[in-house]
Amino acid sequence: MYYAQSGHFVEEQENMEDWNTLIRKMKAVKADLPFMQFLLENFTSERYRKLRESAVRFAEGFDLADVHTVSTISLIREWEEEESSEQYRIPDGYGQLTEALSKEFISSGGKIFLSQPVNRIEWARGEVNITTTGKRKFHSKKLLITLPIGVLTHMQEGDYTIHFSPEIPAKRAALQQIGFGTVIKIVLQWQTPFWNSFVPDAQFIFSAKDIPAWWTQNPTDSNILTGWVGGPAAGDLSGLSENELLGIALGNLSDIFGIPVKELKTRLLEAKIFNWGKEIFTRGAYSFSLVASERAKTIWKSPLEKTLYFAGEACYEGPHGGTVEAAIISGIETAREIVKQWGAG
Repeated sequence: MYYAQSGHFVEEQENMEDWNTLIRKMKAVKADLPFMQFLLENFTSERYRKLRESAVRFAEGFDLADVHTVSTISLIREWEEEESSEQYRIPDGYGQLTEALSKEFISSGGKIFLSQPVNRIEWARGEVNITTTGKRKFHSKKLLITLPIGVLTHMQEGDYTIHFSPEIPAKRAALQQIGFGTVIKIVLQWQTPFWNSFVPDAQFIFSAKDIPAWWTQNPTDSNILTGWVGGPAAGDLSGLSENELLGIALGNLSDIFGIPVKELKTRLLEAKIFNWGKEIFTRGAYSFSLVASERAKTIWKSPLEKTLYFAGEACYEGPHGGTVEAAIISGIETAREIVKQWGAG
């Protein structure tokens, strides 16, 4: 990991000065509190300025969290797991995972209906009627809902929304107590991996720019560089066009590496920008826990009348919050509950 500043690259130490003290004090927290409040109560002096900046950058970038509301206890639980567990990458991407799950589901007799956005759910005990935006109707005895928080809390007129009849006010209220962050991911493919001439062993490059984090595919040889801005900073940029975001990205890289933007443009082969806040079927990326989220998650994931069930990474309460693992674990646990209650439903 390198930090880029004024044209120089400084290798970040894995355990920067005072980081262990931060972790120890976070682990000692008994009464949960927002992370920024924790930092201001424990690390107020100028000596800790770099530590505070690093901790805030990590919470916002990795957890997509608002540091003024995110739970300190949830952060330390996740950070400890992140430090101790192995990291894996699926070489051909997450498509491999969804294809495998889909194939197993279909071979067991399941059916998948694509391009059928649901916008109305009418339900009573043991009966569910679903209407899509195309007026297609589906009927079932039970329904498992795995929609992201961003969709379920986004109720602006004219946008994609989900209507329940009867409404589920307690569930809606619980969702307001679970944080949901957004992210902008910028994937750039170049003629050559030019950064290797500056920092050949770099996996991550951080800076104080608009796009604060970049990562390579190291140790795999690749000419792809990925930019990442998460949390409130991503929300501030989410209204920009793709061309505007690309312009910011190239400007940042120009400052970091000292290469004129015009030259960078000639080296760039392709760009793909994922602005998750603008995706109408997500309205963000993944959840983070607030101080009140533990109780809220219990309310959110509890079944209604053995008819409506809820799953997804936002329902998960373990150390892998905001991850694909969390989504899969939640799905498996809820599926087992549905099967268990099917006969009694």
